Amino acid sequence: MFALAGVMLMMGLGVEGGLLGDILAFGLTVCMAIIMVIARRFQNIPIMPAACVSALLSGLVCWPVGDPLAITGHELLILALFGVVNSAVGLALFTLGARHLPAIETALIGSLDAPLAPLWVWLAFNETPGASTIMGAVIVFIAVCVHLIAGTLGRRAKLDPAMF
Repeated sequence: MFALAGVMLMMGLGVEGGLLGDILAFGLTVCMAIIMVIARRFQNIPIMPAACVSALLSGLVCWPVGDPLAITGHELLILALFGVVNSAVGLALFTLGARHLPAIETALIGSLDAPLAPLWVWLAFNETPGASTIMGAVIVFIAVCVHLIAGTLGRRAKLDPAMF
């Protein structure tokens, strides 16, 4: 509940970036949820080929709304690095982890993308996030950490009630 409030504070409900961006972000979240369900249900699917197919399909879907031939060689290199590091390796590792964690914890860990994204943009491009983005990110981060710590302590208490 608090994580959702933090994300809503960060988004500003379409005030700055427009409603289309919020709709696309929601669509991305739904797609990530579908990926988590598929990874848990069909654990025998090889991850890297699935990530490659996902990336190719994403490119095909985005092709008509962009101008992919209007980028420089340097920008193409940056996009390729982003694709390999974030999409391929990141998605593969996330999917592997999703197979071993409860669905709620996987979703909460995945939601850390929202508060960490402005940090990475600030570190990489020196773009300073707004106050509502920082406050929302802090709320999401604290909510996720509290939930994960409480879940860990709860599991330990079930394993060894004498500990507490």
